[in-house]
Amino acid sequence: ALLLAHMAQHLLLIAVAAPLLALGAPAMVLARPIPRRSQRGWRRLAGRRWSRAVSYSLGHPLTVWLVAVAALWAWHAPALYDLALRNPWIHRVEHLVFLGTWFLFWRLLLDRGSRRRLARGADIVFVITGGLAAGALGAILALAALPLYPAYLTTTAAWGLTPLQDQRLAGLLMWVPTGVESLAVAAWLFVALLRHADRAARREDEARDRALHPR
Repeated sequence: ALLLAHMAQHLLLIAVAAPLLALGAPAMVLARPIPRRSQRGWRRLAGRRWSRAVSYSLGHPLTVWLVAVAALWAWHAPALYDLALRNPWIHRVEHLVFLGTWFLFWRLLLDRGSRRRLARGADIVFVITGGLAAGALGAILALAALPLYPAYLTTTAAWGLTPLQDQRLAGLLMWVPTGVESLAVAAWLFVALLRHADRAARREDEARDRALHPR
């Protein structure tokens, strides 16, 4: 009935559930019920050259960023959005795509043990630009002069809102929290970068001191 409520769902998927899953190391949990024989077969498949090439391409930071942002914008295009509202199965696919693509996005940032981890400094650019892309979508909804989604033209009055008010609130919900979250994560990554640089400088100083004053 409300775009605002639907946007809250999307925000929970991309900005809450996805990063929490990335922090939770789900691969270990999901692998436990799989028989060992199947796990060995999967590892053999993953070790093949073509499989490594596909994994490398799909896990590349630029690919992950583009897919996550493209999925977010595409599913909010009025035609596709309206189709998802009319068809429950397409609606489920929409939410699964949001969760999957943004899980990969956050995994690059938060999984410190990932071999595809972003370089320090690049991760700050990665998260800030991702937040800006999501915030820009929210800004368009919040600042639009007309309602963009016909499905809500007759459903918002029961909640004391006009369709345009509902859309603007939904846009603000996508715009502000994603911006705050991306800035907070970027600040955390920047502090980690400074600490890493400080540790590296100390190690260099210690190595130089040992070279100048051998025992």
